[in-house]
Amino acid sequence: MGGAISITYVLNYFYPKVNKLILLAAAAPSFIQREGYPCGFTRKEVNEILLQLYYNRPGVLADLGAEFFAAEHGMYFKE
Repeated sequence: MGGAISITYVLNYFYPKVNKLILLAAAAPSFIQREGYPCGFTRKEVNEILLQLYYNRPGVLADLGAEFFAAEHGMYFKE
């Protein structure tokens, strides 16, 4: 997520002053199932997540955070 944050920051605060941005070892996660990679979601499910992000980004990010952090250990608090 750091790459996306960097790109957004540059676009919001420094464009057009910055004409290059280098992302080293940037990982682009793949959420879509495919041959040899049965994990993740179908393309239709990913498209639905993207649509939800467009309309309710804070809510989607809160829900995804609950998936990645252990709430029972006090590491993530959802109100």
